[in-house]
Amino acid sequence: MVTIAHTRVKTTGDAIRNYISYFQSVTTIGIINRARTAKEAETKARSKLSRSDFMCGVLGQTPFEPYATEEWKPEAAAVIMPPQNDTDDLEGSLRLDINDDIRSKIALKMKKSVEELTDNDCVEFVRSSLSSSLS
Repeated sequence: MVTIAHTRVKTTGDAIRNYISYFQSVTTIGIINRARTAKEAETKARSKLSRSDFMCGVLGQTPFEPYATEEWKPEAAAVIMPPQNDTDDLEGSLRLDINDDIRSKIALKMKKSVEELTDNDCVEFVRSSLSSSLS
């Protein structure tokens, strides 16, 4: 079973944020083999399990249990926002959220400190990056 260590995040304020919740369950399968010993049966079962054509039925599965919830902060997330009112000619605008790591990289490329970097700087950087990569 592969698990990843996650920490619970304590936040304050009324701002709405995206959160991701992780759930785990344990699945148990049974593989029946004819063998002379338990060791031989286990060897045969491991061999069957490693073949791509092996089909098995789930014999038991524990209920999904939550094990962690944390604020979801992808490197970058883009959302197309709906028009603000009926008079907008555009179908919507693009909202881009970037994390602190990406902001630091943009600041470095623009030869600014992170504190000096504005949202408009980030927008211009993304716009020029897209423009140059598409031309």
